[in-house]
Amino acid sequence: MSKNSYRKAHHVILKKTAPFIILLLCFCLAGCNSCGDTKSWSDYLFPVIGDVNLAQDAPWPMWQHDPSHTGRSPFNGPTSVTAATYDTPLCCFGIFGSPVIDAGSHVFVGSIRSAGDTLTCDFFANPEEGASGLLHGIDYDGAVLEGFPYDSHRGSVMATAIECAPIILDDGSVIFGKDDGYMYRVGNDGSLVWESPSDDPFDSSDPVNDNEQMIPSPLLGADNTVVFLSHFSDVYGPGPTADAVAFACPDLDPFPFKGTASQWYSKIYALDARTGWRKWVFDPEDDPASGGQPMVGWGSPALGPDGSYIICLMHAQLAGDHYVPTTGRVFAIGPDGSRRWVYPAEGEGPLDYSLWTSPVISPSGYIYVGASDYTYTTKVARLYSLTPEGALRWYYDFTDENTIAASPSLLSDGTIIVATQNRSTALPSLPAGKYGRIYALTDYGDHADEQWRYPAAGTVPWGFYSSPLVDASGHIYIASEPFSFGGAETGVLIGLESDGDLMFSVALDGVVHGNLALGSDGALVVPQRKSPRLLVFY
Repeated sequence: MSKNSYRKAHHVILKKTAPFIILLLCFCLAGCNSCGDTKSWSDYLFPVIGDVNLAQDAPWPMWQHDPSHTGRSPFNGPTSVTAATYDTPLCCFGIFGSPVIDAGSHVFVGSIRSAGDTLTCDFFANPEEGASGLLHGIDYDGAVLEGFPYDSHRGSVMATAIECAPIILDDGSVIFGKDDGYMYRVGNDGSLVWESPSDDPFDSSDPVNDNEQMIPSPLLGADNTVVFLSHFSDVYGPGPTADAVAFACPDLDPFPFKGTASQWYSKIYALDARTGWRKWVFDPEDDPASGGQPMVGWGSPALGPDGSYIICLMHAQLAGDHYVPTTGRVFAIGPDGSRRWVYPAEGEGPLDYSLWTSPVISPSGYIYVGASDYTYTTKVARLYSLTPEGALRWYYDFTDENTIAASPSLLSDGTIIVATQNRSTALPSLPAGKYGRIYALTDYGDHADEQWRYPAAGTVPWGFYSSPLVDASGHIYIASEPFSFGGAETGVLIGLESDGDLMFSVALDGVVHGNLALGSDGALVVPQRKSPRLLVFY
């Protein structure tokens, strides 16, 4: 680890323990040199802190519940609801992130702090005002936890959100990333434990410049390692948003958007979860399988059975005046930051599909990845299944749909639950069958077959960004972010039996982009993006 890597993190811990560290450093360096130990310095510098682990007593401690992203809870959820028991409005623009729940039934969720629901000319004319996504800590009934919401006071006009789900550690602290390009660990009292920047964090002296965004949810691996995937998406480049701002705000001077697009890219960062110090960085552009080209990812890494971090990445190409994701690959990154395998293998071309989602890993180590036709021509979505070593087992085509933006979930018997969405270019004149649905597939080893689907063709133009949540009894819960095409931006919360029969359907007054969470008392927590609020159903 380079000295520069250490300088890039600012730590409250360091200030409190500096005298002890100096003495310990002298002792440890001598010991390391004499015994040839290969552990990182932080393993010696901070033994007093102890190891960090995922909160085992938390009912929903991370994105999709566990490091395998099964989306399966050990508790039962509600079977019949008509309205939210608790309805807590949250500030500002909306909620793109997903909630987590600790053992005390406290909910932590990130929001977007902005000038409002629509773009305003004043906001773009005064970017120095900044914007900062908030980490909320609340009870089910909306009571705010002491020290929250946490505000880092960093963020550009266009990159203002906490879009990930935090991780809850066994000491009650939470780790999360933010669009400002920083990773944070915050105590359960709202105090900062550490913060660590990416290679391109938000620069307050240039607030309309792009930076890496920490959009996907972090993953806690072995040896106190927390892994983040960054995402550079050129939010100030040309494209539909820039065109809309130029039309709505013709007097903006200087105009904050660039005339030339910048390539999208991602990096994988590994930090010491105790201190925030950087362990390594994996840059896909440096990997031979990428062809020397940047690659970008949207989904969270999953933890493989051998400790590898399984990550979906995509190439991006210029489409007109802005970049869009195209072909994808699945990477397995070892605990030391080196690539173990890639699918398709090095020397083979990438998949003709985009990989927007996170991998899901079964107890047997089989990997499931949702894929989408990025050309929007074949109108086919696909689910891939890989071995733990990265070889193809099978793939299954959903011929009625063309996009999977939500990660699959797994029932306890191995049934795979997949949610799709419609992204047809023929809107609003949708042919029958071109609607988002929920599917149940059985894995037979060399192929998969459909068990059931919900709903019937042509019922509602649902789209699912939210991944399915399954409870201990196999009940399935999911909320929609529909493409309503008529301006009525409302979603639906649905509950299904394990055989696909409807338990309940509840109309919402907004849409849901993030994933749901389930408490130990059966509380189903729903983050509503538009008309931003946290809804709790019993």
